[in-house]
Amino acid sequence: MSLSLLNEARATLARIDAGEGTMPGEVLGAIPDDGLHPIAAWRRYRGLSQAELARRTGLSQVWLSRIENGGGTGSAATWHKLAAALDAPVWALEGGD
Repeated sequence: MSLSLLNEARATLARIDAGEGTMPGEVLGAIPDDGLHPIAAWRRYRGLSQAELARRTGLSQVWLSRIENGGGTGSAATWHKLAAALDAPVWALEGGD
């Protein structure tokens, strides 16, 4: 293993140890394999319906559906609510556009 890869691995482990979340393989795979938005992939991983996630976050199911289908983005507060309800890092919910 090269020194740069070793240093990169150590930096990644330090971020995880500091509390930065990771993305399970099941979630990561569902995004390209099943064509899911990251939020939908996390919902499925956590066993939640759109209705249940909407209830937990105080969002409407219609708005949540729009976000998952690329028709809305939501505010920073919305993303933090979703991340908390899904027990996922905010960065791991993005990128579904």
